[in-house]
Amino acid sequence: MAALIYRGQQNDPSKVKLLPWSRPLPQPLPTAADSSHKVLDLDKATKSDADPSAKSANGNVCNTSGCVLAAAEILKNMDKTVDPCEDFYSFACGGFETRNVIPDDQSSVTFSLISDEVTEQLRSLIERPIKETDAEPFKLVKKLFQSCLNNKNRAEEVGLAPLKEVLDQFGGWPVVVGDSWNDRTFVWTDMIYKFHVAGYSIDYFGDFSVTTDLKNSTSRIIDVNNHSRPIISSPAENEWQLNQATLGLSQEYLIKGLGDKDVKAYLDYQVGLATLLGADKDSATKQQTEALEFEIKLANINLPREERRDANKLYNPLTIKELSLKVPEIPWLV
Repeated sequence: MAALIYRGQQNDPSKVKLLPWSRPLPQPLPTAADSSHKVLDLDKATKSDADPSAKSANGNVCNTSGCVLAAAEILKNMDKTVDPCEDFYSFACGGFETRNVIPDDQSSVTFSLISDEVTEQLRSLIERPIKETDAEPFKLVKKLFQSCLNNKNRAEEVGLAPLKEVLDQFGGWPVVVGDSWNDRTFVWTDMIYKFHVAGYSIDYFGDFSVTTDLKNSTSRIIDVNNHSRPIISSPAENEWQLNQATLGLSQEYLIKGLGDKDVKAYLDYQVGLATLLGADKDSATKQQTEALEFEIKLANINLPREERRDANKLYNPLTIKELSLKVPEIPWLV
């Protein structure tokens, strides 16, 4: 991987220097597109790396596949014909500069070199057959990729059946199910768990992940993010920070109200999709208008984007006990 360093020079300020990354990074596996290499088997590579015999006799040199690939990349980027005492930059980076020239149609070269290799590597992984031992997200990605490779008439053959099966799995879409849908049995927090188990997105109120505390880099926290700013919980201190809801359409559009052409198009899309799935158009228009009005209310109480750039204003941690008292409707610890 390389970063582009611009160096002003007296004669030609437009000249640039390419600099390999300041420290060795994990390199992508050679791809099938590289005629001089074969795609490594990840399982075999992992077993090889775990083999104690992969070290040299004195135990000080790493001979695993990862170490060998990293060492080869470093050597390839060097120019050992240059005296490092005279020009250390050229000694360390000369090979990289020789091999990588900035194309005439580009102003810089950043991560595109490694990005192409990683993309090819990912393709080789998702082309592999689905295994029972694969994690559910990996199975879904492989299925999606395979569906794109199937006969183009396959989508017409199956029609809306797969989508209807998914909706039925979660109790159906009320606007489509109609009067047979029982709102008394619906618990939205239970739906989050069902979505998670099935491998679908659960980020309509918050997306949970583990990250670093914004004000304490030594602490790992539970981050509940709506793709704008995080809601934070510290497992050690049991602290949380709540955030605003994620919207289906940008706040900038929704606050304009139902009279805005873009908001109207958003509503027409929802009604059209519901009708396509079998809903009555008049009923779908009424129900989706009510849902959109609620979303507009959320948009109006949300902070605008420009006010959310100050992380300090958004950093208001709560203990789990305080959070449970403020919002007892949500079983935070279940």
